[in-house]
Amino acid sequence: MATYLGSEIEERRWGLLYGFDILFNKKGFDRAAGSFPNIEFNPLRSVEGCVYVMTQDQLSVLDSHMGYPQHYAKAVLPVWVSNCADPTALGVAQYCVPAVMYIAQDEWTEETVTTDCSYSVGQCLQGGDLLTPGYIRHLEQLQAPRVAASVA
Repeated sequence: MATYLGSEIEERRWGLLYGFDILFNKKGFDRAAGSFPNIEFNPLRSVEGCVYVMTQDQLSVLDSHMGYPQHYAKAVLPVWVSNCADPTALGVAQYCVPAVMYIAQDEWTEETVTTDCSYSVGQCLQGGDLLTPGYIRHLEQLQAPRVAASVA
């Protein structure tokens, strides 16, 4: 993240977004680059990830790297975070915070996901120190080569 922002993030926490699923159905300018992560409403799923505490200036820089607003829309959604840095341990307190999420614009998503996503999944796994072992396995399964599948 520091590479994109040109500055270090001082605080990051494990976070859980209920009611959404992670998909790698976001198209880029070049199909050779593979597909990119996106979230989609799914009341039966949840997404783990890193919640970064950043300044408005850092968020503006991130917007430009993410392709906002052409490629992604932004939404503020409730994310549960823990005050514990180890995702396998129970923290003293868990609380909900409003967090900015990037959701791919419809014209930049694929209905049938066939594009390689191994690079993007690998990027997500770089935050593996804040992900539970089960969620890491889930991401690794998404990284495996796949045949055409319809995104529902």
